[in-house]
Parts: sequence; C-alpha cells; structure tokens
Amino acid sequence: MTYKIATDVDYLKIPGHNFVVEHCTSLTRPANPVAGQLVYETDTGCVLYYDGSANKWSTFSGGLKFKGTVGGSGTGALVNLPEDPDLQDAYIVGADGNYGPTGSEQYAQIGDTFFCAKRKTTTTPATWFLVPSGNGRLSQTVTIVDGTTTYTVPNTLGTTNCTVTVFDADGNWIVTGLQVTANSIIMTIDASASTLYAGQTFKIVVVSG
Repeated sequence: MTYKIATDVDYLKIPGHNFVVEHCTSLTRPANPVAGQLVYETDTGCVLYYDGSANKWSTFSGGLKFKGTVGGSGTGALVNLPEDPDLQDAYIVGADGNYGPTGSEQYAQIGDTFFCAKRKTTTTPATWFLVPSGNGRLSQTVTIVDGTTTYTVPNTLGTTNCTVTVFDADGNWIVTGLQVTANSIIMTIDASASTLYAGQTFKIVVVSG
C-alpha cells in the first residue's frame, strides 16, 4: 500500500534506514520534477538530481577522471580497458591496437582517449566512448612548483576554438584560470594550490571545437 504525504516531514537529523530513491530509466524520468528531486536510472546505473537553477537532470559526478594508460609498455599501463570502471573514467591509448568492452574490439591509435560513458551492469558490459586524437586532441603536462602560480604550454592546435581541461595527478578535474591563444595556453593557480600540489604533474587536455 502507498501512503501519500502532503506536508513536509522533519526527520530531526535522525538517519533513515533502508531508504531507496525512485527508480526509472533514462527515458522514463519524472515528468514534472522539482529542485533537489532524486532518481536512480536502472539502465545507466546513475543517481541523478534535478538542478532547479539549470532546469535539467544532473549526475553527482565530479567530472572526467584520467586513470592511466591502456596498451604500450609504460609503467602502470593496462593491457586493456578495465571491465568495471567508474562513470567518466578515462584512459589514454599508449599503443595502436584493439580495445573495447568485454567480448568486443574497437581499434584505437596511440594518443586516442577512452571515456566510460556507462557503467557495467549485471547484464551488459561497460560502454566506452572513443575520442580519436585525429579530432585534435592534445595533452600537455606541467609539474607544480611550490610558489609558482603561472604555467605556459604551447597550443599546438593553433586555434582558440578549443576546450581546455586540467586534471591533477589523481585524475581529478582542477578549476584553474586559463588563458588560451593560438600559440599558447596559460594556466594560473593561486599560491595555496601551488603549495598543496607541489611536486604533482597536472595534465592539460585540449580538444578542438
């Protein structure tokens, strides 16, 4: 039996046990959501909240996370893509070859990037999205020095029509100041960040368009 509550409920900061958010699919989300509403999509494996300021459903993901390299013989390189990645995990291809979800092959070249677009479920393998390096993808790295707040790398794409993202050594998205010209990319961090991340290597990822 379903009971409908027509007024606010104050839980008095007492934890609720065995609480489950509403189930739906990516095609059957609630028709008239309100800000803060939660759903669990059974077909994507994602928990989403309704962002009232943007009027759209959003995930709790903190952004893309570069996890390492697939292929090649470098330290820490994986032979193939992992079977059970987290959503938006990313791997750079270190050697030409066939990669992809379990039971399938997807040819990729060195410098290409795989992003996890959908997590593994009990019935289907993870879905990976391939971004070919031929589309203008470019990675530069800088090592953070305590007290140094400005870093400049060449923009070999030769255009300002690009998207630039910065990741720390653990693959977490970093909010920085970015100035992009046709010849260079200037990254600026504050002094406290230069101390916090001293010795870490940041990855600057650029995609044309």
